[in-house]
Amino acid sequence: MKLTLIALTVLASSTSFACNIPSELEDAALYTIEEKFTELPKAGLEITSLVRKEVNKIEDISHCSSKDMSVSSFLTPSGKLFHAVYTSEDHCDGGNSYGAVLDANLKAVAHIGDSDFYCID
Repeated sequence: MKLTLIALTVLASSTSFACNIPSELEDAALYTIEEKFTELPKAGLEITSLVRKEVNKIEDISHCSSKDMSVSSFLTPSGKLFHAVYTSEDHCDGGNSYGAVLDANLKAVAHIGDSDFYCID
């Protein structure tokens, strides 16, 4: 009985820390967008105050201007639209790119840290 209770406790605690990143974005990064996804260079997502607010929930980039940021819009193999919004100027990010991946509804679904896509904490 004790072992069953311990096993259930471990299982419950490990699932509560499960990653919520969309499976198609696992093991992806800014530098793999071209090879893994269909890039949409003409998507035209503007870095508005709403976009900046959503990205700042994930990564504080408030010290960077919108001119210091880039957007890469892409489709996954299943046809889902995502936008990577990230810093792209060394004076702002120290040579690393930080930001968030937003879904088609502009809701953050992944964290961008040093160009790689991660779970949102």
